[in-house]
Amino acid sequence: MKKNNLYHLAAGSALFATGIYGTLCLNLPLSPILLFVAALVLCIPSAIPFSHWLEALATRPAVIHEPLSHEPVFLARLFLSMSWIARNCGILALEEFMTDKEYRNSLYHMGKNMIIDGMDPEFVKDTLENVLHLTKERTEVKVRYLHQIGRESAFIGVFAGFSGAAAYCFRSFCTDEIPLLGVGIIMTLTAIAFMLSALFCLLMPGKLQSNACHSEEIHRQMIQGLLALQEGDSYSAILHKQYTFLSAEEKDMLYEEPMFPEVKELNQSGNYDCVKADIRKTMRDFGLC
Repeated sequence: MKKNNLYHLAAGSALFATGIYGTLCLNLPLSPILLFVAALVLCIPSAIPFSHWLEALATRPAVIHEPLSHEPVFLARLFLSMSWIARNCGILALEEFMTDKEYRNSLYHMGKNMIIDGMDPEFVKDTLENVLHLTKERTEVKVRYLHQIGRESAFIGVFAGFSGAAAYCFRSFCTDEIPLLGVGIIMTLTAIAFMLSALFCLLMPGKLQSNACHSEEIHRQMIQGLLALQEGDSYSAILHKQYTFLSAEEKDMLYEEPMFPEVKELNQSGNYDCVKADIRKTMRDFGLC
């Protein structure tokens, strides 16, 4: 056993003994607080390393991603616009494309820079997939740590409640006086421990997993778009790959505006309106709208 764990066990045992003594012999109403703190000192540091706490409660994600409203249709327009620019002006012209500069997604910008730099398609795909896989693994580890903290919180609630109740039961054999304030403290601390258990076991993991699923879906769509762009796929091919990620409402939004109007500024000679009409015709012909 590590030396730090021995210190925690010794301190927790001392606090636990003091709390029991104060409840049984000194009639101290605040002694249940010592029982609760003893449970904290005994259980939390010994069972959960500090590094697990840091990882579980970390707010900075592995991949910086600030979700947008209707983000799938934004990405679909983005890749159709970038395809039009790359076909008419060359892949290096994407450096001047400013529409995505405010898009806060570090994985997207990393992939786009790799494509502009002319890196091998397999290397780009493997790199992006590896980052996505590591992000998913980190989320699973974080959820596991949250569950661990939640289980320990529930144990603390049971420990503090049972210890305090047992102490007052023993005291009732010696005297008829039971400090009501101490009973209230035990009940309050026990309730707090169980609420923390519900927070760490249910609410926080549920929200984290929901956000992770949405983020993974967005990144899958993004990787498909980047790889299709690098391979020089046609508008029709990119449209079909992006379309599977859109909801019914987002499909209608894409039909209304298939590309960003800003791309016309990069190539005044390109037939922007004809390309938009062709994309809409493809959507009608294949029943995509």
